Amino acid sequence: MIKEWTIKELLEVTKKYFIQKKVSEPRLSSELLLADILDLKRLDLYLKFDKLVSENELCKYRNFVKERIKGVPIQYLINRAEFFGLSFNINDKVLIPRPETEFIVEKSIDFLKARKGGTLIDIGTGCGAIGIASSYYVDDVEVIFSDISKDAVDITKENAERLLGVNRKYSFNTGNLFEGIKVKGDIITANLPYLNREQMENLQLEVTYEPGFALEGGEDGLDIIKVFIDSIGDYINKKGEVIIEFDDSGKEILESYINEKGLENTFYKDYNNLYRYCIINF
Repeated sequence: MIKEWTIKELLEVTKKYFIQKKVSEPRLSSELLLADILDLKRLDLYLKFDKLVSENELCKYRNFVKERIKGVPIQYLINRAEFFGLSFNINDKVLIPRPETEFIVEKSIDFLKARKGGTLIDIGTGCGAIGIASSYYVDDVEVIFSDISKDAVDITKENAERLLGVNRKYSFNTGNLFEGIKVKGDIITANLPYLNREQMENLQLEVTYEPGFALEGGEDGLDIIKVFIDSIGDYINKKGEVIIEFDDSGKEILESYINEKGLENTFYKDYNNLYRYCIINF
């Protein structure tokens, strides 16, 4: 006779198994995977601890567990990532949006609210997280989502239509940086590849499942960012703002490069006290 499992029993056993296999965030992993299969919110699992899991659900859960111990990120297994209070559909063709990037959205929202709206160009949009979150919380914003990857743009379209609906202004562009963009923005956001060669050779297991082209920024991590900076003057309106995310290891080189261009800039640290963001004012 096949053993019947309750939600509580399954979570406890899985958490211990994940700990044994050195899976990061073992408890959260077990909860998010099971919640997805049962079509429940994660917190609702605790309200239904005694609910029995069906054989079919158990089979799906075991498959998830097998993939998770290989290092496959949770977000790719459930095809969803939470970012700035919104749920984004994703797959392994785009980077997983990270909490650190929410800083860009915070600054973008502040800027757009102060101007009572405006045009935002989101370069390297990925799943659309920055542009969508900025538009979602501010009225009268037009967003141009741009990415070199057609797969990324397709995912962004799906997310924008679902989260922003048809009443918001937005469009999509497939191209390298500003290639194909015909307008100027009041604000430009960019989360471009910024890992250096050494970092790419020493990626954590989970990160190896993410698209490498969206991570690798060359020898010092700044190859693509420098080209971006060289181009922004043609695409930003007066009194506009550009927000860039980068890696702390490249701060001195990036600051020197921007200063050589004579651009007004401010650098900001993340919650780990590492320099991660630069705002350039025009």
